[in-house]
Amino acid sequence: MANKLELIPIIEYSNDQFKDALEYINQRQHIGKIVVNHDIDMLSRVFSEQKQSDAIIMKNSYDISRLDIGKNILVTGQTGIILEIMKWLVKYSNIQIDNIIILSKSPLKWELELLMNTTKHQKDNTINFHFIQADIEDSNKVHNL
Repeated sequence: MANKLELIPIIEYSNDQFKDALEYINQRQHIGKIVVNHDIDMLSRVFSEQKQSDAIIMKNSYDISRLDIGKNILVTGQTGIILEIMKWLVKYSNIQIDNIIILSKSPLKWELELLMNTTKHQKDNTINFHFIQADIEDSNKVHNL
């Protein structure tokens, strides 16, 4: 060895192979890094699979207009289920939404930034995203925002 560090082995899985990645971790034979890439839009995949079969997996026509949620929506967090809800609101909502305000303790994550950028470039877009990094545990800060 010529005074060079060897790179640790990296194994990549697609997000539709998540179960395989977990099973590989459980074998406890890998020393290195295991990466799960979010390269497949799983929500769109679920909707396309639903169209191809008669089974109802998810509805794309929930009527939320009677909920009277208004034109401005305030959410906390930017990953997990809230991200999927925001994707659904952008794509399928039957109400007019002017602003989605996102409060998050952590800096802007790429998944939300991608949603914001792709929505911004849609010709029929009326939704403005407002991302604010703030600690929502501090009610005074949230009130001032």
